[in-house]
Amino acid sequence: MSAVDVHVLDTPACILGEGPFWDADRSRLSWVDIDASRLFWREPSGAVDAMQVSAGALSAAFPADDGWLLVMDHGFGFQSRSQGLVTLAQPETEMGVRLRMNDAACDASGRLWAGSMSISGSEPIGSLLRMDLDGSVSRVVTGLTVANGMGWSPDGRSFYLVDSIPGLLWSWRFEPDEGTLTERYLVSDDLGPGIPDGLTVDADGCLWIAFFGGGLIRRFSPSGALAAEFPLPLLFPTSVCFGDTGLDTLYVTSAQGPEPEPHAGQLLALDPGVSGLPAHSFGGRAIPPSASRTKAGQP
Repeated sequence: MSAVDVHVLDTPACILGEGPFWDADRSRLSWVDIDASRLFWREPSGAVDAMQVSAGALSAAFPADDGWLLVMDHGFGFQSRSQGLVTLAQPETEMGVRLRMNDAACDASGRLWAGSMSISGSEPIGSLLRMDLDGSVSRVVTGLTVANGMGWSPDGRSFYLVDSIPGLLWSWRFEPDEGTLTERYLVSDDLGPGIPDGLTVDADGCLWIAFFGGGLIRRFSPSGALAAEFPLPLLFPTSVCFGDTGLDTLYVTSAQGPEPEPHAGQLLALDPGVSGLPAHSFGGRAIPPSASRTKAGQP
């Protein structure tokens, strides 16, 4: 295991912290508490602010000019500063309480990619969805159980996704211009202790994965070989992102477990010894509900 100092930041303890996002334009880190439907952001001064969102489950949030694009409930919404919460496409309503939205990321062209998950964790009913710049939503991959951590290689030609409960790390060839996935490849089905959760990619192309219930972060080569392991002072890390001016701080969100822990649910920070890749936000426009649509998907 790699010995590094892990700092517990003075942030509210989430029930299920997730979705860390470094907004380089505002030098601001944001994250969500899924179960409490709360959005947090940490200013450069270290001050933390929060917003309550009227959603059953708030899985991810991306900053926009007039508010936040949200991944929530069975689809997407927009938290406008002027109009409040506007519900956008909700493509995953058919499964009802068996399914909700989960992790998400934006590609370099500003498309939003978001996964859905089986609430029981036992049904392969989850999907990977793509919201294009015009607000239309396509179902790109089906048959997932808990669609989770996702990211792109430095050249933008490979897309990675974790299916958490089966413990699988997948890779696809990614076509940046079209925003399509081809040539699916299983990177690893033996990732380590705990449940593989959120993911980020560093500037060297290696993947950093949080292990829920494993109490650690692991770094993998693009081929799935273990490169490093970082123990944490809590058992339930959920996701990771690189932040700060040089993208050289690794931020870690966490969750409460069944037993009390001193730092459970708080935000952690560590110096990983490498830099990350810039994060992207949604590059399109918010669409009113009547204008959004869902396309038929492909497996």
